[in-house]
Amino acid sequence: MKSLADRSFFRVFDLLVASAQPNGSIKRPTWSIADTEWVRERHSYAGPNHSFTMETIQVRRTTAPRWTLLVVKEFWWIESQEKPLRDLRWAKLIQGNSQEALKWFRLRETR
Repeated sequence: MKSLADRSFFRVFDLLVASAQPNGSIKRPTWSIADTEWVRERHSYAGPNHSFTMETIQVRRTTAPRWTLLVVKEFWWIESQEKPLRDLRWAKLIQGNSQEALKWFRLRETR
């Protein structure tokens, strides 16, 4: 995992999100993992020709060294299409040091 854009980062991120969601339940809007607080928001639009969903998850480390990370996932569909026309994901450090955030995720990758 070299950066917040690496596939390995998103793989670990998705595993952590999945581990915090109880099986068969509605996705939680907030949860904690170790010394971090996670907040999920979902925004969507459905029109006659296209639709999209944007999910944002903000991860905030509550102990030193503090950092805040925003991860955004976008999914776009056109009518009569089951698979997304496009899916995009990106991560941006809002506060703190990106190497410290990556270090935190790397520690979870090995568990």
